Amino acid sequence: MKNTFIILLFFFLFTKVTFAQVYDAGKSKEWSNVDNSEYKSEGISTIKNLDFSKIWQDPNYNVLGIIGENYQKLGVKYISIIKDPENPNTYLVYGKSIVKNNICEFQGKIEIIQNYIPKEINPRYKTSGFIIANCIFYENSLQNNSGYFKGVLRTYYGVNKDNSMEYPDDGDEPDSNYNNGFVGTWTDYKTKKSKLSHWGSDFVPMSNDLNVAQAIGDFIANKKYQNNGWNTDFRKDWWK
Repeated sequence: MKNTFIILLFFFLFTKVTFAQVYDAGKSKEWSNVDNSEYKSEGISTIKNLDFSKIWQDPNYNVLGIIGENYQKLGVKYISIIKDPENPNTYLVYGKSIVKNNICEFQGKIEIIQNYIPKEINPRYKTSGFIIANCIFYENSLQNNSGYFKGVLRTYYGVNKDNSMEYPDDGDEPDSNYNNGFVGTWTDYKTKKSKLSHWGSDFVPMSNDLNVAQAIGDFIANKKYQNNGWNTDFRKDWWK
């Protein structure tokens, strides 16, 4: 309840940010592209009663991220996600980020703008597919080295016969292992300079040669980036 109050207060008093289209910034636009041979647009009205927060906050998945061209390791934790009471396809988010030993709180929103379903129906699910969402997350400006994240999120989902949500599992499909990929930028409040910033559940989308085990669905950081935070793990429960 406390986090819910914080998020609602933040949005209704301090922000009026809206998105008319996919955040167009190089790789973010590329990440939102759709393979029209396998998927078709379904519209977002059909998913307004679903709750994607379970997938975004699934404790079984570790969020891996990067910031900057040197692929500095970034940690992201969504602590609380609730639906906007005025827009069921918008979610209000409270979380924390960590780079090296610097931790920042952030608040923002995930706004679903597109929904796609496979042309060939998966009999395992009542419905399945993936969504494209615009995201903006503002770190606390009173904390050190703070800024804001802005970009595009792609999330695959499956809805069971009982209307419960889960990660889709199609056997050997890439989305069985890779999900919740965010591709965008982080902009420093003080300098106004932006850096690339990507993250995902147990993988980092569009990160070139960072992952040397991508072909087998695992994540092992390339040795050339080890000194950028990949040779150590963040302390357990760093967000608490």
